Amino acid sequence: MLSDLSHFLADLPLWRADSAVLVGQQALLHIHTPHYVHLFDSLFASGPGPWLFGHINLPAGSRNLGDPEWSLTAPESRAPRVGVLMEVHRAVRLEDGKLMVLATALCRIRVRVRVLHCHQETPYSRAAVALAHEEEVLESHHADALREVLRRVPPPSSASDGAAAVADAMRLAATAAQAAASAAEWHWHGYEASTARAGAWVGRCPAEGTDPWDTRRLVTELVDHGVLSVLPFPDGPVIGRWDLEAVGRSAAEAAAAAAAATVAAELGGRGMATAAVEEISRGPLGSPEPTAAVAGGVSGAESRAAGGPLAAGSVVDALFAAGAPGAAWAESVRRSIDEADAPGAFGGEYRAYPAAEAPVPREQQPLPGSGDEAAQQAQGLGASSAAGGAERHAPGTSMTAPSVSSQDRLASSVEPGPEHPSTAPSPPDTSSPSPPPPPPPVPPDLLEGLTGHTLRDLLLLEARLWRELDSLAVLTASAHGRPLGLPLGLLQLRPSDDVAARQLAAVTPAAPLHPSGGTAGSQPAEGSPVSIGGAAEAVAGRGAQQLQEQQRRPQQQGQATAGAGRGAVPPLVHPASEGLDVYCHPDYPIQRRTRRLSYAAANVFLENHDFATRQELLECTSVRQRLIAVLCRAREAHRVLAALAAVKGLRPGK
Repeated sequence: MLSDLSHFLADLPLWRADSAVLVGQQALLHIHTPHYVHLFDSLFASGPGPWLFGHINLPAGSRNLGDPEWSLTAPESRAPRVGVLMEVHRAVRLEDGKLMVLATALCRIRVRVRVLHCHQETPYSRAAVALAHEEEVLESHHADALREVLRRVPPPSSASDGAAAVADAMRLAATAAQAAASAAEWHWHGYEASTARAGAWVGRCPAEGTDPWDTRRLVTELVDHGVLSVLPFPDGPVIGRWDLEAVGRSAAEAAAAAAAATVAAELGGRGMATAAVEEISRGPLGSPEPTAAVAGGVSGAESRAAGGPLAAGSVVDALFAAGAPGAAWAESVRRSIDEADAPGAFGGEYRAYPAAEAPVPREQQPLPGSGDEAAQQAQGLGASSAAGGAERHAPGTSMTAPSVSSQDRLASSVEPGPEHPSTAPSPPDTSSPSPPPPPPPVPPDLLEGLTGHTLRDLLLLEARLWRELDSLAVLTASAHGRPLGLPLGLLQLRPSDDVAARQLAAVTPAAPLHPSGGTAGSQPAEGSPVSIGGAAEAVAGRGAQQLQEQQRRPQQQGQATAGAGRGAVPPLVHPASEGLDVYCHPDYPIQRRTRRLSYAAANVFLENHDFATRQELLECTSVRQRLIAVLCRAREAHRVLAALAAVKGLRPGK
C-alpha cells in the first residue's frame, strides 16, 4: 500500500501530451521522442518503484514545450495545470530504443503555479504538484480539521480580534482538510489500484528481450493484456473479499494524524507536528466520531445534520466556555461553522484549498486552448448560482447540455454590450463591471430535488445515472439487438437496493425539502425491494409512480420474450447489469464511489480521442458537477437510441 508518497509530489516528472486520461483508466503509451524516453529511463533508474509520473494535457504536445504561451509558470499561460497521477505497471523497450508503457491513472493532481514549484520545463517538465480533491471530499474532512484547530488555537485576548481569529482558523482548517484528504487518498489506493498492481510485471523495468523475437513476444504479451477503460475492483462479482471497514479505519486515522500534524506545524513548528502525529496514532480526538464518520462514508456536514460531534456548538462550548473574549469568539466560530455547514458552502466562493497551493483566482485563470475566463464562464464552466448548490454544480458546456442547440447556447450566453449591441442599447453602467453571461440551461429534471446537502445530492444524482444506464440497456437491445456491455469496473460501483435505500434515508431530512415539493416521509423499509432509482424518488416524495411504470416496461418486455419459450424467466432487476449480480462494497465511502462513477460512466459516452471533453471533466472541481455532465451525455444517447428504436419498430424486419 502507498501510505505516504508526498516526497514524490515535490518533484514529479510530467508527461505533457496532446491527450487526457480520466481517473481509474489505463493508458498504453508509445514513448518515441528522445526527451520522453530520457524521462522514463530516469524514472526507472530512480529505484524499484513505485514509478509515478504526471500526465498533463498539452495541446500540440512536444511542439509547445518551452513556448512561453504554454509555460506552466507564465502569468498569461494557456497551459492546463490539472491532470492525473499515473503509476507504471508494465513497460517494454523496443528494438529501436523506444518504449511502450502501460500506466494507470490514480487520482487528480494540480501543478502548483508558483515559479519556484516548477523545477524545469525542457527537455521535459518537472514540477511540484498537489493532489486536487473535489469539494465533496474536502468537505468530508473539514469538520475534523476545524475541530483540531479549535482544540489547539486559544481564544483571542479581546473581542475586537475575534473576526481575524475566526478567518485565520477557517483558513488553517482548510489547509488541514487538504492534508487529511491527501493522507486518506493513499490508503484507498491500495484497494482501488490493486487489480492493476496484481498484473504488474515483477523484476526489471522496462523489460528487454534477449533477441528480436523475445522483444516481440514481450510486446505481444503487453498488448494482449489489454488496456482497461475502467479499472475493476479486486472483489470481482463477490463482495467481502476485502475488509473495507479496516481500510476506512486506517484511512481515517491517517487523515486525523495529517490534520493534526498540519495544524501543529502551522502553530508551533515541526516538534509539535511530531507530537501531534503520535497523539493521533494513539486514538481519535477525544471521541470516536471522526474515525467512525469517515469510515462509514458519512462525515462533515452530514454527521452534524444527524446530531454529530459539531451539533449545537458542543465543541465551541466545551473549548471556550468562560470569559467574555472567549464567549465572543465562540459565537463568531459558531457563525463560521453554520456558514460552512450551509448547503453548497463548498460550491460557492469559498474553496477549501490551503494557502500554500491556492489556485490562481478564477478571473486570472485562462481557458485551456482558448481565451480568458470570460469565455470559460460563457461556456458554463465553474458557473455558480444561488439555488441551494444545485445549479452551482451544473456545468452548461456543449459537452454537458447536448440537448441545447448551438444557436440557443450562443443566444443565452450573449448579453447586450459593445461587441453585441441590441436593438435598443441601454446606457453603459460605469459603476460596476457587467456580470458574466449566464450558462446555458441544464434539463431541470436533472437538478430537481438537489438542495446542496452533499451526500443526499450525490445519492440522488447517482440514482438518476443508474436509471439512465438501465434505460439505455433496454434501448440498445431494442435498437441494435445487442447488450449494452458495461465494463465490470462500472457495474461494481452500483450499490445494492438495500444499501442505497439505507444511505439515502440516513441523509434525507424529515422536513419538506421545498414548500411545494412534498415531504421526505414514507421512506422505504430497510430491505424493501425498491430499486436504487425507486428508493431515491420514494424518499424524496415525488415521481414514484412514473418510476415504477418506467421500470415495469423492461420487465414486461423480458417476460414476453421469455414466455415464448418453455417457461417464464424472472426479469432482470437492473437491465444494465445484464444478469450479473454484482454490487459495490457497502463500506466503500459514498464520496469515493460517486466520484469514481462520474469518471467510469463518462468513458461509456466519450469517443476514444475526445481529449478536450476529458480535460473538461478533469477540471471539474465537484463530483456533482461531473455527474450532471455525464447525465446530460446519457440523455443525449437515450434520445438517439429511442429514435432508432422507434424507426425500427415502424419497419419490422429491418
